[in-house]
Amino acid sequence: MSLNVDLSERLTVLLDLEKGFLTVEGEETAVRGIRRTLIEMRDVLYDEHLETHDSDIAYCVFRRVASIQDLPLFDRLGLRYDLTVLPPGNWGGEYPKTFGHLHEQAPTSASEVFEVVRGEAHFLIQDTIKKGEVEIIEAGEGEKLVIPRDCLHLIINPTDQLLVTSNLVRNTAVPNYKYARRMRGAACYELQGGRFVNNANYPEQYHITFIDVNSWKWGEETTLESRQSIYDLLIEKPEFLSFLTKPTLTSCRSQEDVSRRFSHNRKELNLWSETHTRLPKKNPA
Repeated sequence: MSLNVDLSERLTVLLDLEKGFLTVEGEETAVRGIRRTLIEMRDVLYDEHLETHDSDIAYCVFRRVASIQDLPLFDRLGLRYDLTVLPPGNWGGEYPKTFGHLHEQAPTSASEVFEVVRGEAHFLIQDTIKKGEVEIIEAGEGEKLVIPRDCLHLIINPTDQLLVTSNLVRNTAVPNYKYARRMRGAACYELQGGRFVNNANYPEQYHITFIDVNSWKWGEETTLESRQSIYDLLIEKPEFLSFLTKPTLTSCRSQEDVSRRFSHNRKELNLWSETHTRLPKKNPA
């Protein structure tokens, strides 16, 4: 399967999902994708016994995507631009998702900016410092959000269409998958039909809030309401995204802060009465 994707006014790429390659239109630049299989996802799936095959690709990530002429600017700013391609599907009753990760402290955890390029996404954001809060952010094409540091985050495809997201992050940011692997995923699973089930490996009671992306703000410095793509914003107005290289964003908000700022825009989710118990691994990788 191959498709052209317009990432910005100045950048179009051709995705070859079968071979896992990306090429920049008008250039010979090629980026090999990192393909994660469903077998590799087993540690974080709702159905840990889901029948899978080695050839079943869950999603693909392309790192450091840019035109040749723009790469020096990215390097100078210390940022990289990545793409994630998440096909639709049904994983044992669960919507497709990415594995979920935090960022290593190097020397501080990195914040990150995402944009939905194609399709619709649910971004799950979970506090790992102040336990007990999970937020599901709904975003459509062209919409953007900031993931604060010290938060587990993952992308969910709740539709029957291909989902493509882009993101900007420090080029020194290292994803840490150990927490998600040890806890067997985030604190909840989103199942087909938009149903949510608790992950009983978490001893804490988690409050889940569903928020439209337009209500997801972290102060004026991180309000990304521009109609420009994040790629064009970085090229034309790099100062607008300078917070990405500074440890200014704190960890996820407390429940009190969420209640105060989003009470008129949020929908609190009632979890299924079912409790899905999965035992953590004794020796997580």
